[in-house]
Amino acid sequence: MSSIQSLSSALSGLVAARRKLETHGHNIANASTEGYTRQRAIQSPVGAGVVAHVFASSPSDPGGVVSMGVERLSDVLLQSRMATAIEGQGATQATEKYMMRIEDAFAEPSDSAISGQLTRYWGSWASLAISPDSTAARQQVLAEGEQLAYSLRRADTEMSDTLTYAGAELEATASEINNLSEQIADLNGAIVSAGKNTTSQADLWDQRDRLVSRLAQLTGATSRVREDGQAAVFVGGRVLVDNKTVLKVQATSTELQWAIDGAKVDASGYVGSLHTLVSTTIPALRASLDAVAASLVSQTNAIHTAASDPSGATGRLFYDPAGVTAATIAISTDPTNGVAGNPQRVAAASVAGAVFDGSAAHALALLGDAPTGPDAAYMGFLSSLGVATSSARSRAASSELVLAAASNDYNATAQVNLDDELAEMTAAQRAYQASARVVTAIDEMLDDLIHRFGRVGS
Repeated sequence: MSSIQSLSSALSGLVAARRKLETHGHNIANASTEGYTRQRAIQSPVGAGVVAHVFASSPSDPGGVVSMGVERLSDVLLQSRMATAIEGQGATQATEKYMMRIEDAFAEPSDSAISGQLTRYWGSWASLAISPDSTAARQQVLAEGEQLAYSLRRADTEMSDTLTYAGAELEATASEINNLSEQIADLNGAIVSAGKNTTSQADLWDQRDRLVSRLAQLTGATSRVREDGQAAVFVGGRVLVDNKTVLKVQATSTELQWAIDGAKVDASGYVGSLHTLVSTTIPALRASLDAVAASLVSQTNAIHTAASDPSGATGRLFYDPAGVTAATIAISTDPTNGVAGNPQRVAAASVAGAVFDGSAAHALALLGDAPTGPDAAYMGFLSSLGVATSSARSRAASSELVLAAASNDYNATAQVNLDDELAEMTAAQRAYQASARVVTAIDEMLDDLIHRFGRVGS
């Protein structure tokens, strides 16, 4: 190998070592950047020699090292596992958030909650049964009945507001999905323009992976990378992003739809749980609470209308018979038979005109212990709510553990380790110094050759 060829070989070593130094320095600079995947310089030896044959000649390739770019140290299988964990975490996160909100609205168990108010309501009837001639006892029955109806209406309002909030979140999520999709499409174009196996392309790939990960959390989206580096993203088997083309979504109060044809987006993740909540879970809970209100109205009125008030009149309506849902339950304001504002219309006697008869009030008090009474219906409602909320908490905690394990496994491969990077930088620095020393040695040799060539004598 000639001296000039040796210089070229040493120069390639300098360039390769510098490229490694730049790559590891870039890793260190981005060690705390969220979603950054560490990079490695791709290098290959040059000048492996000549295969022997009849007319073989000396190799003219100067040898050395060639830099072929950089690669991201990302494990596809671990990345897929983490995407699945992120999807599961998004689904459980939505369910837990909304079930906790509903549970907090009832504040059970508590004396001021509906269960405590039911106890006081039946207790006020028991007090009236003991003192059927007492106006104060009748006023207490009215006050407790009104408070109980108000609490049921308020609870229904809380669930209705939760439905409204979930619907608004669906709309906001649709906008976020469209925004993420457009960004991914833009990054697809930028990745192609950045060139293959470059640091800038790897950084753009990291940005796109973060966006795809967020889509996976929201919708359970999956992706496939094409040979040119562009990604196609799918939701429910349908293309959301294909190269630079985006298929937009829109939201109703209960579901996500494809804007192009109005078909339902078969999404999982956060959106899938939101859809289940607003279309099934919360309406079922409202229906269960409506059953409590209907039981309270029908069973109270059934006994009360047959009972006699102090004037001997019957047919008095305690609750409005038309208000048989939690949203509409109210003390009857019927001008003829309603008890609202008229304590003397509260009936306690089974026998007309028997002022000291409290048997009807006693029968009403016993409804609190009836196996098919309002209390039993409310306990069934609370049981369903408690089981659903507890299950949501357990699944959320489990999904967090699964995601943490998947993230740790993925980060072990993709995350920057400062100790490793510093060791690699030290090795690259020594390689650079070695190549520089070769250049210096060749320079000194050429200097002696040029200045001493042709000299005769000392």
